Amino acid sequence: MENLPKIREEIGYQVLKYENAEYIKLVDKAGYTEKEPMFPLFIMEILQLANDGINQEQLMEILNSNFNEYAQDVYANVMDIIEALDEYGFMDTPNFDALKKELEDYDKASIRPSNCIGSSFSDIPEEAAKEIDEILNVSNEPSFSNAKAIAVPHIDFRIKESFPAYSKAYNAIKDTNPGLFVVIGTAHHGNSDFFMFCDKHFETPFGLVETDLELMNEIKSKYPTLTIDNRAHREEHSIEYHAVLLKRLIIKDFKILPILAGSIYEFIDSGEQPTDNSSLNNQINIIKECVYAKYPNAVIIASGDLAHIGKRFGDDFAAREQLELIKTEDMDLIESLKNCNAEEYLGKIIATKDNRKVCGTAPFYALLKIANPEKGTFLDYNQWDDFMTESAVSYASICF
Repeated sequence: MENLPKIREEIGYQVLKYENAEYIKLVDKAGYTEKEPMFPLFIMEILQLANDGINQEQLMEILNSNFNEYAQDVYANVMDIIEALDEYGFMDTPNFDALKKELEDYDKASIRPSNCIGSSFSDIPEEAAKEIDEILNVSNEPSFSNAKAIAVPHIDFRIKESFPAYSKAYNAIKDTNPGLFVVIGTAHHGNSDFFMFCDKHFETPFGLVETDLELMNEIKSKYPTLTIDNRAHREEHSIEYHAVLLKRLIIKDFKILPILAGSIYEFIDSGEQPTDNSSLNNQINIIKECVYAKYPNAVIIASGDLAHIGKRFGDDFAAREQLELIKTEDMDLIESLKNCNAEEYLGKIIATKDNRKVCGTAPFYALLKIANPEKGTFLDYNQWDDFMTESAVSYASICF
């Protein structure tokens, strides 16, 4: 019988206490996986036996002597955790070898492969074209089409209720000829910096969307510690969705500057605005300076949703109970965005400690600071009520 798989040597851990119990959180110090699984400390003590070289039968013997009638349940739990850790790349197995090769091949490539193709939209270009056209053509609003910036969702394309929010926002920029779209998306899969750039071109069903590497290098020359974090972009949909929409909508040649905005929880936690954060403000000013020097008519796209509430997101209530309240709170945030008041907008989120888990906080703040618009126009608002999980996500679109 083969020995149980061992935990990789590069895996670090942190012991945490919660409600008088000890847990352990694993971290891949080599950066091959961003997952940070957490489980009871005693499970880790059992897993460490695997690193001593034991098989399943020997593990069962140890558990029988320590857990008696609960041994079978503990064994099943341990084996489930080992399977999950192997899937995530924490175990020294052929599965990790394959993951490592895949990531290293990705690191070397000049193109970011589509992560959403075949799920959020078809992998057949003709079918994808029909799907994206259906999104873009839902509405003819607004009457103008030369906005300098839009705040727009990144909720799944498969949710048809979201189509008006996308359509109205993209109608507001469809006749622009900016040469460059700065796409700032929420970072769901990495948090190495406030701004995380990607120096790869983006694959879509309609061909490549080219990243302006020359502009990125110009920004880096003025801000040498600029963070290029391609792995944070690898599985991220918040920018890919807009690369797809742009490629289908914009006929004229254009490039993008893809930037993921990391968490600004440090400001929410401290209750202080970022106005005195020299590093963040320096990045914002340099991005603004370089973008508009090369592309005076550049369009900024901030990709983010609003509230995430309900049991799926860690709340102890069903989302449907609070949908009307959420709408009232969301419209208050939207008012600050329309007024182009970044400090007021962020201040409202800080005041509640972001209890509604607004995932567009950082991109929307960045839009207001980089584009520096004078006026915003509300376009659409809706909520996705996922009654199966008793959860909901709200979202809106605004043009500037």
